[in-house]
Amino acid sequence: MERLDKIIMAFIAILSILISVLHFLGALENTWLADRIPALTLLVIGSLAGYLILERRNKLDKIERDILEGISRTITSLDGVEIKTFDDREKVYEYVVKRMGEAQRSIDDLTFGFETPHKTPAHELAYNKYLEIIPKICAKNNISYREVMTFPTIEQLERAEAKISQTKNQGYHLAYYDAFHQDMIPTLNFMVIDSVEVILGFYRHPYLPTEDEFHLAIRHPEVVRLFWDYYNTIWQGAKIIKDKDYIKKEELQRIRQDLESGDHPGK
Repeated sequence: MERLDKIIMAFIAILSILISVLHFLGALENTWLADRIPALTLLVIGSLAGYLILERRNKLDKIERDILEGISRTITSLDGVEIKTFDDREKVYEYVVKRMGEAQRSIDDLTFGFETPHKTPAHELAYNKYLEIIPKICAKNNISYREVMTFPTIEQLERAEAKISQTKNQGYHLAYYDAFHQDMIPTLNFMVIDSVEVILGFYRHPYLPTEDEFHLAIRHPEVVRLFWDYYNTIWQGAKIIKDKDYIKKEELQRIRQDLESGDHPGK
């Protein structure tokens, strides 16, 4: 194609030079071309302009094809990946509630560390909807809901007690770690749904402002497999409080006593 382009350009250039030389020498004065030199000149110029436009169009088409092929290759290399981003806590809780409602088999929920204060009533409302849907999900016989927590405050213990009370004889399973929260490294909290999607993020409080908190939802077999395996490892090392209809009430009482006395690692 490039060779043909060069031939066409060379032909137009040679033709233009030939007409100019013959006209300059007066060789065309007594020929049928004598009165047609301006028209012939315009024809040559028009041919050249048309060729340049066509060539530019072809180059633009090629660039467009190259870009589309690059995008296609990128999508192919990420085959099976779906990523959603959330830069607002309200939006991520809304998505969590939606996905929990769509769960078919299992939900694995990791809630470590301090809960940060909600910035707006909308944030608090979205979080409360997340809490409210848990017993509804667990009432479904086909759903297994596992949660691993830590208890840095009485409020978080009471929240766990409320979940236990609302899910008696249902598929809600709760375990915990005695973790020291003073000067604790910020931990990544996440939720795995049906072993096909992981929703993750962490709380910046109290080290950084909460305005720039960022959360992700990822669907990719290998990524989800990593987090699911990590969750199973965490679960195996945790202390069980509730396993469906079995509730370890004395453990809850001990945690409360330790928190009230200041002996609990969460203080």
